[in-house]
Amino acid sequence: MSSLKIGVFQFKATGNLQENHRKIVRAIQQAHKKKVRLLVFQECATCGYPPIERSDVESIDFAVLEEYLHQLKEWAVSSDMCATFFG
Repeated sequence: MSSLKIGVFQFKATGNLQENHRKIVRAIQQAHKKKVRLLVFQECATCGYPPIERSDVESIDFAVLEEYLHQLKEWAVSSDMCATFFG
């Protein structure tokens, strides 16, 4: 029987997409070293939670967010992890 190692990574997200992206990539790298196959993040980890880390949804650059989500999916797949992302 095979097992699925699950990890949870919660961090203080910001309204800065690039900063959040760096934190998530680092978490994927660390999880990969520990052979985690499913890594779970908090809601709005990629973009920051409106109205706490950012003023409103309209302040999100969705083109940049979409590119980051694509990159994260590629990182996850290349790290042998399940990859489903919700902005």
